[in-house]
Amino acid sequence: MTRSAPVGALVLLLLLLLAPAVNAGEWRGAGSPLTLVAEGTVHGSVFASGGHGYTQEQPYTEYLELPPGQVTFARLSVPVWNYNEADTLDVSVNGQALPQRTWSDIVSAWGVASYLFDVTGLVHPGMNRVEARYRNDNGAPYAVFLTAVVENQSMPVTRFFVYEGNSALAPGTKLDREIVGVNATVETGGLERATLVTMQIAGTAGERDRLLFNDHLLGEDVGRAKSGPYLDIDTFDVTPLVNRTGNRVVFERGDENYLHPFNVVLVLTYADGAGVPVTGVSSRLVEHARGREVPLPVIAVLVLSVLGAAYLYRIRRRSP
Repeated sequence: MTRSAPVGALVLLLLLLLAPAVNAGEWRGAGSPLTLVAEGTVHGSVFASGGHGYTQEQPYTEYLELPPGQVTFARLSVPVWNYNEADTLDVSVNGQALPQRTWSDIVSAWGVASYLFDVTGLVHPGMNRVEARYRNDNGAPYAVFLTAVVENQSMPVTRFFVYEGNSALAPGTKLDREIVGVNATVETGGLERATLVTMQIAGTAGERDRLLFNDHLLGEDVGRAKSGPYLDIDTFDVTPLVNRTGNRVVFERGDENYLHPFNVVLVLTYADGAGVPVTGVSSRLVEHARGREVPLPVIAVLVLSVLGAAYLYRIRRRSP
Protein backbone atom coordinates (compact mmCIF):
# COMPACT_ATOMS: atom_id res chain seq x y z
CA MET A 1 0.00 0.00 0.00
CA THR A 2 1.36 3.45 -0.92
CA ARG A 3 1.85 6.18 1.62
CA SER A 4 -0.97 8.15 0.03
CA ALA A 5 -3.40 5.31 0.68
CA PRO A 6 -3.48 5.82 4.48
CA VAL A 7 -3.87 9.55 3.87
CA GLY A 8 -6.80 8.91 1.58
CA ALA A 9 -8.29 6.57 4.14
CA LEU A 10 -7.87 9.21 6.83
CA VAL A 11 -9.54 11.87 4.68
CA LEU A 12 -12.42 9.50 3.98
CA LEU A 13 -12.74 8.72 7.69
CA LEU A 14 -12.80 12.40 8.58
CA LEU A 15 -15.41 13.10 5.94
CA LEU A 16 -17.54 10.31 7.35
CA LEU A 17 -17.16 11.73 10.84
CA LEU A 18 -18.09 15.22 9.68
CA ALA A 19 -20.97 14.11 7.49
CA PRO A 20 -23.43 13.58 10.38
CA ALA A 21 -22.98 17.23 11.33
CA VAL A 22 -24.35 18.14 7.91
CA ASN A 23 -26.91 15.38 7.35
CA ALA A 24 -28.24 14.53 10.82
CA GLY A 25 -29.24 17.94 12.02
CA GLU A 26 -28.09 19.48 8.73
CA TRP A 27 -26.95 23.07 8.55
CA ARG A 28 -29.90 25.45 8.53
CA GLY A 29 -28.22 28.82 8.57
CA ALA A 30 -28.76 31.79 10.85
CA GLY A 31 -32.37 31.03 11.76
CA SER A 32 -34.76 33.86 12.58
CA PRO A 33 -34.33 36.96 14.77
CA LEU A 34 -36.54 37.36 17.80
CA THR A 35 -39.81 38.95 16.70
CA LEU A 36 -42.70 40.51 18.60
CA VAL A 37 -45.59 38.02 18.73
CA ALA A 38 -47.77 39.55 21.47
CA GLU A 39 -48.16 42.76 23.43
CA GLY A 40 -50.81 44.48 25.46
CA THR A 41 -51.95 45.91 28.77
CA VAL A 42 -54.18 44.04 31.21
CA HIS A 43 -55.11 43.79 34.84
CA GLY A 44 -53.19 40.65 35.74
CA SER A 45 -49.82 38.98 35.36
CA VAL A 46 -47.57 37.23 32.86
CA PHE A 47 -46.08 33.76 33.38
CA ALA A 48 -42.91 32.88 31.43
CA SER A 49 -40.96 29.73 32.29
CA GLY A 50 -40.61 26.00 31.71
CA GLY A 51 -37.89 23.47 31.08
CA HIS A 52 -35.02 21.65 32.71
CA GLY A 53 -32.55 21.24 29.86
CA TYR A 54 -31.55 18.57 27.37
CA THR A 55 -32.15 15.29 29.20
CA GLN A 56 -33.28 12.89 26.41
CA GLU A 57 -36.14 11.69 28.59
CA GLN A 58 -39.26 10.34 26.88
CA PRO A 59 -41.63 12.00 27.28
CA TYR A 60 -40.13 15.33 28.24
CA THR A 61 -42.44 16.38 31.08
CA GLU A 62 -42.86 19.76 32.75
CA TYR A 63 -45.28 20.99 35.43
CA LEU A 64 -46.20 24.67 35.15
CA GLU A 65 -48.25 26.49 37.80
CA LEU A 66 -50.18 29.56 36.62
CA PRO A 67 -51.60 32.22 38.96
CA PRO A 68 -55.36 32.73 39.52
CA GLY A 69 -57.39 34.46 36.82
CA GLN A 70 -58.36 33.93 33.18
CA VAL A 71 -55.73 32.85 30.64
CA THR A 72 -56.23 35.06 27.58
CA PHE A 73 -52.98 34.28 25.76
CA ALA A 74 -50.70 31.24 25.98
CA ARG A 75 -47.81 30.36 23.70
CA LEU A 76 -45.68 27.22 23.98
CA SER A 77 -42.18 26.94 22.53
CA VAL A 78 -40.47 23.55 22.30
CA PRO A 79 -36.82 23.88 21.24
CA VAL A 80 -35.16 20.63 20.11
CA TRP A 81 -31.77 19.39 19.02
CA ASN A 82 -30.90 17.51 15.80
CA TYR A 83 -33.96 18.35 13.70
CA ASN A 84 -34.49 16.30 10.53
CA GLU A 85 -37.29 16.44 7.98
CA ALA A 86 -38.74 13.05 8.95
CA ASP A 87 -38.97 13.82 12.69
CA THR A 88 -42.28 14.00 14.52
CA LEU A 89 -43.19 15.84 17.69
CA ASP A 90 -46.20 14.93 19.81
CA VAL A 91 -47.22 17.40 22.52
CA SER A 92 -50.00 17.03 25.06
CA VAL A 93 -51.23 19.72 27.44
CA ASN A 94 -53.15 18.53 30.51
CA GLY A 95 -53.79 15.23 28.77
CA GLN A 96 -55.09 16.77 25.54
CA ALA A 97 -53.02 15.89 22.49
CA LEU A 98 -52.12 18.60 20.01
CA PRO A 99 -52.00 17.69 16.29
CA GLN A 100 -48.77 15.84 15.56
CA ARG A 101 -46.12 18.06 14.06
CA THR A 102 -44.00 16.84 11.16
CA TRP A 103 -42.29 20.19 10.61
CA SER A 104 -40.78 22.86 12.82
CA ASP A 105 -41.36 26.61 12.76
CA ILE A 106 -37.75 27.80 12.98
CA VAL A 107 -34.53 25.90 12.29
CA SER A 108 -30.96 27.16 12.58
CA ALA A 109 -27.33 26.00 12.83
CA TRP A 110 -26.93 22.19 13.04
CA GLY A 111 -30.58 21.31 13.39
CA VAL A 112 -31.54 23.47 16.39
CA ALA A 113 -35.28 23.82 15.89
CA SER A 114 -38.24 25.47 17.56
CA TYR A 115 -41.81 24.19 17.51
CA LEU A 116 -44.39 26.84 18.39
CA PHE A 117 -47.95 26.25 19.61
CA ASP A 118 -50.94 28.38 20.55
CA VAL A 119 -52.24 26.73 23.73
CA THR A 120 -54.53 29.53 24.92
CA GLY A 121 -57.52 27.26 25.46
CA LEU A 122 -55.54 24.38 26.94
CA VAL A 123 -53.77 25.80 30.00
CA HIS A 124 -55.50 27.05 33.13
CA PRO A 125 -54.77 28.63 36.52
CA GLY A 126 -53.12 26.17 38.84
CA MET A 127 -50.90 23.24 37.90
CA ASN A 128 -50.51 22.27 34.24
CA ARG A 129 -48.76 19.23 32.81
CA VAL A 130 -47.01 19.43 29.44
CA GLU A 131 -45.48 16.39 27.72
CA ALA A 132 -43.41 16.32 24.53
CA ARG A 133 -42.33 13.19 22.64
CA TYR A 134 -39.72 13.89 19.98
CA ARG A 135 -39.05 10.99 17.63
CA ASN A 136 -35.44 11.41 16.59
CA ASP A 137 -32.57 8.91 16.82
CA ASN A 138 -30.15 11.42 18.29
CA GLY A 139 -32.17 14.39 19.46
CA ALA A 140 -34.51 15.62 22.18
CA PRO A 141 -36.17 18.79 23.56
CA TYR A 142 -34.28 21.38 25.57
CA ALA A 143 -37.41 22.82 27.20
CA VAL A 144 -41.14 23.42 26.97
CA PHE A 145 -41.28 27.17 27.52
CA LEU A 146 -44.72 28.65 28.23
CA THR A 147 -45.63 32.32 28.03
CA ALA A 148 -49.12 33.00 29.39
CA VAL A 149 -51.08 36.18 30.09
CA VAL A 150 -53.44 35.71 33.03
CA GLU A 151 -56.01 38.46 33.47
CA ASN A 152 -57.29 39.21 36.95
CA GLN A 153 -59.21 42.38 37.77
CA SER A 154 -57.88 42.37 41.33
CA MET A 155 -54.29 42.62 40.06
CA PRO A 156 -52.36 45.76 39.05
CA VAL A 157 -52.18 47.02 35.49
CA THR A 158 -49.48 45.16 33.58
CA ARG A 159 -48.03 45.93 30.17
CA PHE A 160 -46.08 43.24 28.35
CA PHE A 161 -44.06 42.47 25.21
CA VAL A 162 -43.43 38.88 24.06
CA TYR A 163 -40.72 37.99 21.53
CA GLU A 164 -39.78 34.63 20.08
CA GLY A 165 -37.28 33.39 17.52
CA ASN A 166 -34.20 31.25 17.06
CA SER A 167 -31.14 33.19 16.03
CA ALA A 168 -27.90 31.22 15.81
CA LEU A 169 -25.04 33.29 17.20
CA ALA A 170 -22.04 31.36 15.94
CA PRO A 171 -18.82 31.70 13.90
CA GLY A 172 -20.51 29.91 10.99
CA THR A 173 -23.28 32.51 10.76
CA LYS A 174 -20.99 35.46 11.49
CA LEU A 175 -23.58 36.66 14.01
CA ASP A 176 -22.08 37.84 17.29
CA ARG A 177 -25.11 39.58 18.78
CA GLU A 178 -28.89 39.60 18.76
CA ILE A 179 -30.65 42.91 19.41
CA VAL A 180 -34.30 42.88 20.48
CA GLY A 181 -35.75 46.36 20.25
CA VAL A 182 -38.98 47.37 22.00
CA ASN A 183 -40.49 49.60 19.33
CA ALA A 184 -43.00 51.31 21.59
CA THR A 185 -43.27 54.26 23.93
CA VAL A 186 -43.78 53.08 27.51
CA GLU A 187 -45.07 55.02 30.47
CA THR A 188 -42.36 55.32 33.14
CA GLY A 189 -44.45 57.33 35.60
CA GLY A 190 -46.00 55.03 38.18
CA LEU A 191 -43.87 52.09 37.08
CA GLU A 192 -43.52 49.85 40.12
CA ARG A 193 -41.63 46.93 38.61
CA ALA A 194 -40.09 45.94 35.29
CA THR A 195 -39.18 42.28 34.82
CA LEU A 196 -37.20 40.81 31.95
CA VAL A 197 -37.34 37.06 31.26
CA THR A 198 -35.00 35.45 28.73
CA MET A 199 -34.59 31.90 27.47
CA GLN A 200 -31.51 30.80 25.54
CA ILE A 201 -29.94 27.46 24.73
CA ALA A 202 -26.53 25.97 23.89
CA GLY A 203 -24.60 28.12 26.35
CA THR A 204 -21.53 26.62 28.00
CA ALA A 205 -20.10 27.53 31.40
CA GLY A 206 -16.81 29.35 31.15
CA GLU A 207 -17.46 30.60 27.62
CA ARG A 208 -18.14 34.22 28.45
CA ASP A 209 -21.23 35.70 26.81
CA ARG A 210 -22.96 38.95 27.83
CA LEU A 211 -26.55 40.08 28.28
CA LEU A 212 -27.46 43.76 28.33
CA PHE A 213 -30.58 45.87 28.78
CA ASN A 214 -30.36 49.44 27.51
CA ASP A 215 -26.55 49.12 27.45
CA HIS A 216 -26.48 48.11 31.13
CA LEU A 217 -24.74 44.80 31.75
CA LEU A 218 -27.10 42.28 33.34
CA GLY A 219 -24.53 39.51 33.47
CA GLU A 220 -21.57 37.71 31.92
CA ASP A 221 -21.52 33.98 31.18
CA VAL A 222 -25.29 34.08 31.49
CA GLY A 223 -25.52 31.14 29.09
CA ARG A 224 -23.88 28.51 31.30
CA ALA A 225 -26.53 25.75 31.50
CA LYS A 226 -27.73 26.75 34.99
CA SER A 227 -31.37 25.77 34.25
CA GLY A 228 -30.35 22.32 33.01
CA PRO A 229 -28.07 20.94 30.29
CA TYR A 230 -27.72 23.57 27.54
CA LEU A 231 -30.58 25.67 28.94
CA ASP A 232 -30.72 29.06 30.63
CA ILE A 233 -33.95 30.71 31.76
CA ASP A 234 -33.28 33.99 33.57
CA THR A 235 -35.38 36.64 35.29
CA PHE A 236 -34.00 40.15 35.88
CA ASP A 237 -35.36 43.18 37.70
CA VAL A 238 -34.73 46.03 35.24
CA THR A 239 -37.00 48.63 36.89
CA PRO A 240 -34.41 51.41 37.16
CA LEU A 241 -33.18 50.82 33.61
CA VAL A 242 -36.40 51.32 31.65
CA ASN A 243 -36.53 54.24 29.22
CA ARG A 244 -39.62 55.90 27.82
CA THR A 245 -38.38 55.00 24.32
CA GLY A 246 -35.52 53.01 22.81
CA ASN A 247 -35.58 50.02 25.18
CA ARG A 248 -33.61 47.05 23.91
CA VAL A 249 -32.19 43.70 24.97
CA VAL A 250 -28.80 42.64 23.58
CA PHE A 251 -27.38 39.10 23.58
CA GLU A 252 -23.63 39.04 22.87
CA ARG A 253 -22.01 35.72 21.96
CA GLY A 254 -18.55 36.65 23.25
CA ASP A 255 -16.51 33.46 23.71
CA GLU A 256 -19.46 31.13 23.12
CA ASN A 257 -19.17 28.84 20.10
CA TYR A 258 -22.95 28.68 19.83
CA LEU A 259 -25.68 30.65 21.55
CA HIS A 260 -29.37 30.60 20.60
CA PRO A 261 -31.65 33.31 22.09
CA PHE A 262 -35.19 31.91 21.89
CA ASN A 263 -37.48 34.04 24.06
CA VAL A 264 -37.66 37.51 25.55
CA VAL A 265 -40.55 38.70 27.71
CA LEU A 266 -40.65 42.22 29.16
CA VAL A 267 -43.31 42.82 31.84
CA LEU A 268 -44.10 46.29 33.25
CA THR A 269 -46.27 46.53 36.38
CA TYR A 270 -47.84 49.86 37.39
CA ALA A 271 -49.14 51.35 40.60
CA ASP A 272 -52.82 52.18 40.98
CA GLY A 273 -53.59 55.56 39.48
CA ALA A 274 -50.73 55.51 37.00
CA GLY A 275 -53.19 56.21 34.21
CA VAL A 276 -51.98 53.48 31.87
CA PRO A 277 -54.90 52.45 29.62
CA VAL A 278 -55.96 48.80 29.54
CA THR A 279 -55.94 47.63 25.91
CA GLY A 280 -56.15 43.84 26.25
CA VAL A 281 -53.95 41.38 24.33
CA SER A 282 -52.79 41.86 20.75
CA SER A 283 -51.08 38.87 19.13
CA ARG A 284 -49.82 38.19 15.62
CA LEU A 285 -48.68 35.32 13.44
CA VAL A 286 -45.09 35.54 12.27
CA GLU A 287 -43.52 33.79 9.29
CA HIS A 288 -40.08 32.67 10.41
CA ALA A 289 -37.14 31.87 8.13
CA ARG A 290 -36.25 28.18 7.78
CA GLY A 291 -32.67 27.96 6.49
CA ARG A 292 -31.50 24.88 4.58
CA GLU A 293 -28.22 25.37 2.78
CA VAL A 294 -24.76 24.99 4.28
CA PRO A 295 -23.04 28.37 3.81
CA LEU A 296 -19.70 28.50 2.02
CA PRO A 297 -17.73 29.57 5.14
CA VAL A 298 -18.92 26.44 6.97
CA ILE A 299 -18.03 24.21 4.01
CA ALA A 300 -14.61 25.86 3.83
CA VAL A 301 -13.97 25.21 7.53
CA LEU A 302 -14.89 21.53 7.14
CA VAL A 303 -12.69 21.10 4.06
CA LEU A 304 -9.74 22.88 5.65
CA SER A 305 -10.11 20.74 8.77
CA VAL A 306 -9.89 17.59 6.68
CA LEU A 307 -6.94 18.81 4.62
CA GLY A 308 -5.11 20.02 7.72
CA ALA A 309 -5.53 16.69 9.46
CA ALA A 310 -4.30 14.87 6.36
CA TYR A 311 -1.27 17.15 6.11
CA LEU A 312 -0.34 16.61 9.76
CA TYR A 313 -0.68 12.88 9.28
CA ARG A 314 1.77 12.92 6.34
CA ILE A 315 4.28 15.05 8.26
CA ARG A 316 4.22 12.63 11.18
CA ARG A 317 4.68 9.65 8.86
CA ARG A 318 7.80 11.24 7.40
CA SER A 319 9.33 11.88 10.82
CA PRO A 320 11.90 9.26 11.94
